[in-house]
Amino acid sequence: MLRKCLVTFVPLVFMLFSVPGQGTLVKKMDLAKMCEVAGRIFRGTVVDIEKGTVSAGGGDVPTITYQISVTERFKGSFPAPSNDELMLSITIADLPVVDVPRLAVGQAYLLLTTTPSAVGLSTMVGLAQGTFRIYGAAGSEMTVNGLNNAGLIDGLRGPIPYQDMAKRIRSAL
Repeated sequence: MLRKCLVTFVPLVFMLFSVPGQGTLVKKMDLAKMCEVAGRIFRGTVVDIEKGTVSAGGGDVPTITYQISVTERFKGSFPAPSNDELMLSITIADLPVVDVPRLAVGQAYLLLTTTPSAVGLSTMVGLAQGTFRIYGAAGSEMTVNGLNNAGLIDGLRGPIPYQDMAKRIRSAL
């Protein structure tokens, strides 16, 4: 009997711990709520990525800093443009237990970010929910977040035109 239980139980435990978990529980929000809690909302293209650390809570926290060329601002304060170009640095904690979306150099994004903390850290609102990749030809660009836009707008799932998303954000603000 004991052997039969072990034969059943041990593989079950192994399967439970070998399945990748979410790592983080994130409250799912619709677009209006995301816009409300975001400190900054903007469109931009990643031009550089740098790993580093920031001192916080008595230790060093690993970080990723994204240099982003901002092309459209919806909400929040931004630094003054230099040479007619608005560059923004976003520093995010790079912790293995948090599923922070990874941005890519050369890729355009629509980002809803939190207000930077006292040590300068911020993140995307709802993590993957507030990270929209922009792709396609100019004038017919599409946007999609890390959840395939699920729960963003009633009845919507999948990519939507960037112009439609921008209009919805302006309406929510």
